[in-house]
Amino acid sequence: FSFIISIPVLLAATTLGAAEAIINFDSQVISILLIGFCFSLIASLLSVKVFLSFVENNNLTLFVVLRLIIGTGLLFYSFS
Repeated sequence: FSFIISIPVLLAATTLGAAEAIINFDSQVISILLIGFCFSLIASLLSVKVFLSFVENNNLTLFVVLRLIIGTGLLFYSFS
């Protein structure tokens, strides 16, 4: 659900950055922003699709266990 909520925020940030780039008339920055927006949109939509299909076919127990293992490992890594 948080991935879906992030789409409008990404769109707003890209729009703000694109407006700033258009004011400066820098075509290289505009093209980089558009490419970045397209890749982030595709990645967010794919991740939502994969996660929703995973949830439909499985329960969240494996996901919770995986997140706990990764979180614990990151805590140990950050404090060592």
